[in-house]
Amino acid sequence: MFTRISASRLLSIIAVGLVFSGCRETAAPLASTLGGPHFSLAPGDGPHGAIAFHSNRTGNIEIFVMNADGSDVTRVTNTNTALHFGPVWSPNGMRIAFSSNVGGAFQVYVIDADGTGLTQVTNAAQAFNPVWSPDGRQIAFTSNRDGAYEIFVMNADGTGASTRLTNVGDNSPASWSQDGKEILFVSDRDGHSELYVMNADGTGQTRLTTNEGEGDHAGWSPDGRRIVFSSTRDGHEEIYIMNADGTGQTRLTFNEGIFNAVPA
Repeated sequence: MFTRISASRLLSIIAVGLVFSGCRETAAPLASTLGGPHFSLAPGDGPHGAIAFHSNRTGNIEIFVMNADGSDVTRVTNTNTALHFGPVWSPNGMRIAFSSNVGGAFQVYVIDADGTGLTQVTNAAQAFNPVWSPDGRQIAFTSNRDGAYEIFVMNADGTGASTRLTNVGDNSPASWSQDGKEILFVSDRDGHSELYVMNADGTGQTRLTTNEGEGDHAGWSPDGRRIVFSSTRDGHEEIYIMNADGTGQTRLTFNEGIFNAVPA
């Protein structure tokens, strides 16, 4: 199975898609339950500051983009039958990676921000949770092609063979460091979901958290010295921060009974 938290959130997306498949009422944007709305932070020719998100506003879960002020909402995918979710901007802000079952099984796809150039990146039993390398040349993702859910990496254009990075437990990538050298990931190899870090080639896998109920969202600070993450270690989901080596774990939000998640 997937890491436990990711599995439940994936099932919730599929359930929403089935429930609303026949509905054509306009709905508010559906925040991604597999890595919420994503800003484009690219300084170059890309749509700087744009937000990619998935929504069921058309009756089917599709990928949309909009300006940071909520204006100019534009539909990127347009199948009306398949489910598309978890959009992530490429580092240059020109392309979006996401998961979809448009071809049958869930796979990772990449599409231009204007909706053209749809490319299937993975060809596995199932593949989810794309994470871009900082140079935009590779994508890490989760797949069950070998049985358990493991982390693989491959070229972002879909060429070449994928490389398996993990081989113990169920695993899912969370964030690639800005220098391209390390990948944060979630694994249940020790009995429950915890945060780990590894070199980009899969070596040096190190556990960072040691508390039951870790979340599945985490990200690096720009300088790579700190990591922000969500956790249910205190009975409800809150946001925490720690040093890159796992020390100095500090709770940042204190809102019991309120959902705090998907730090970015």
